[in-house]
Amino acid sequence: MAESDSWGGGLTQRQLQAASGLGGPGEGASTIADGADVAQGATTQAAAPAAGTGNYTLIQAAKRGLLNWADLLARIPALVSGRVPVEAAALATDAVGNGTREYNLSGATRTAVGATSSAAVAIGTLGASREVMWIANTRCFVRLGSSAVAAAAGTDANVLPIPVDSMFHIRLPIGVTHYTVIRDTADGIIRCVPVA
Repeated sequence: MAESDSWGGGLTQRQLQAASGLGGPGEGASTIADGADVAQGATTQAAAPAAGTGNYTLIQAAKRGLLNWADLLARIPALVSGRVPVEAAALATDAVGNGTREYNLSGATRTAVGATSSAAVAIGTLGASREVMWIANTRCFVRLGSSAVAAAAGTDANVLPIPVDSMFHIRLPIGVTHYTVIRDTADGIIRCVPVA
């Protein structure tokens, strides 16, 4: 199209370029003042938030991308050597089940499990967590209560089924001091070990 040709309502190409501030062919590159375009942002802006939330400009996004890239580049030597860097939180240790427990072995009980319910067996001295560990060599059912705890029966809804050869931990409510036990199908032994 020739320079004299009319565009958009009678304006020539040269007139449109002059009105828009964009030079014509061969007149050099156009410049936009730093920060003039809000969508792009100023070069002095900080990087976007690390979480990537909120509103930010293209400049801020580009700076955040460069920071993330630098972090990835820092990990490459470890990856090349066959190690994968892993950040893990420290393990907590408490009386509820995290970490290693301390047991009151002198307060442990060993009770025969048979076809009829045992008499009430006193639970050894409990620690602050009021927790005990049950270990049985046969599947059995334990009923908890005071010294007057009723006989255990496998058909009762309020008994604890104790699996074979597993360490079963439970916190006891205040007032529970004794237990009774009955087998499922085979005789055996159950141990109750208080957690110190």
